[in-house]
Parts: sequence; C-alpha cells; structure tokens
Amino acid sequence: LDISGASQSVASGSSILAIFSEDSMAINKGGSIGFQSVYSDAGAISENAFIGGFKESSVSGETAGYMVFGTRPDGGSVAEYMRISSTGNVGIGTAASSASTALTVSYGISTESTLTGVLSLEGTDTLAANMVSGSGPSLDFRLPTSTGTTHVSARIGCPREGGDDDANAGTLSFYTASTDDATATVKMTILK
Repeated sequence: LDISGASQSVASGSSILAIFSEDSMAINKGGSIGFQSVYSDAGAISENAFIGGFKESSVSGETAGYMVFGTRPDGGSVAEYMRISSTGNVGIGTAASSASTALTVSYGISTESTLTGVLSLEGTDTLAANMVSGSGPSLDFRLPTSTGTTHVSARIGCPREGGDDDANAGTLSFYTASTDDATATVKMTILK
C-alpha cells in the first residue's frame, strides 16, 4: 500500500492520509488505527495495539483533540497506556496527562531485597570510552534560558567506580549549578 501527496505541516490542519469516524459529534470520538496479528495455530487474530486521535470535549465547535496509545496484555483487552493531551501534556500509565510529562507505574515491594524499579536509566553504550570510571547514566533537570536554549541546572547521576567492564559498583551523586550558565558540579555523593 502506497499513499502519497503533497507534504503537509503540522500546523496546516491537513494531512496526506486522514482517518476519521462517522459518529455524530461527541467527546472521545475520532479516528483510530489498530495493529493485529495471528496469535494461535488455528489462525485466530487479535488486536495487539491501538493508536487513536479523539475529540477532547463534548462542546460543539471546539476542535481540541488528544492522542492515545494502547497495548494488550496476554489474556486481556487493549487498554490505554499513554495519552498526549491537546496542550501537549503527556501521561504514561495514566490518562490524566496533567503535566508536561506524568509517569504513573504500578508496582509492589514485598521486602527490602526485592525492590522494583519504577523508572530505569540504563547505560547501553559499550564503547570503551564510556566504560571508564566516572561515566554512567544521569537524570538532568534543565531550565530554559533567555535565548531559548535549556541548561542543566541540577543532575542526579550514578557514575561508575573503576574502569573494569564488569565494575558495576556506582555512587549516587547530586549536582547543582551555583551561578547562571555554570556547569552543574557535584555537591553531595553517597558512596557504595
């Protein structure tokens, strides 16, 4: 299947391919795409994932819309797991999307030794230059500047201790920038 046409900008309100519902005007109505696969030897088909664009309000004449992404767990139904609101707020694991990025994850902790990671930052680059002591993942907090760029104002990092490939011991370091446009530097470290 090939679909072609003149390129359209995001702001144009037009698209090369439009998918829409034929329902009467109402909240939560709009176009959607389903992704299906054969899931059994008998050839049965199930919908595995879903993307939809829907009307955000029930008021006639209002054009605000949101986008949803859904997936299907084994034995369950397709459910919404991410939403982008008309204002650009993103909700992951929640339909609330009340912040520029809202992350909600269900988890359980049975004992101290079986902690469950809710958000994981992983270093996947195995280049020798990135396996050295002091390298590792970080969570950056960036603030806008008057020139429209952003600047790392604070950081939480887990720098590697030692340069051995298997040296996975790390510290937890907290960084802040003390003056405008300064590089965030370590202010506190929790050692292994």
